[in-house]
Amino acid sequence: MDDIDIAGHDRRLKEHHERLCRTAATSVAFYVTCNIRKCRRDRGCTGPMVESDRQASKVAAQRFMGLSGSAAAHLPLCVALVQESIYHDRFLTRREAILQALASDRSLHLPRFDRRMNGRPWTEE
Repeated sequence: MDDIDIAGHDRRLKEHHERLCRTAATSVAFYVTCNIRKCRRDRGCTGPMVESDRQASKVAAQRFMGLSGSAAAHLPLCVALVQESIYHDRFLTRREAILQALASDRSLHLPRFDRRMNGRPWTEE
């Protein structure tokens, strides 16, 4: 029996989590209030992903399954730093709606933000 490639699985989970979070943040239009000029110019979430305490339960769940937990530890900067819970709740609601849409229609895919992110560097204003 072949061994499971945990590092590869963790890497794929991290990429999926990042794409999901950036898609949800973009659809909620966090880039309008984001302090990162690049996000506002690109009209999408292209800022850095930072560790957030809000993800502690997801990190614990991944560690319980034997993964590193790093796949779910990061959120986009605008989501991680938002103070008002209503914005974070909108983000979570949108993220769940995206997951349901992906589960119901297998032809849907999360967008990639690679070209936007490589276009120009980000700076915080």
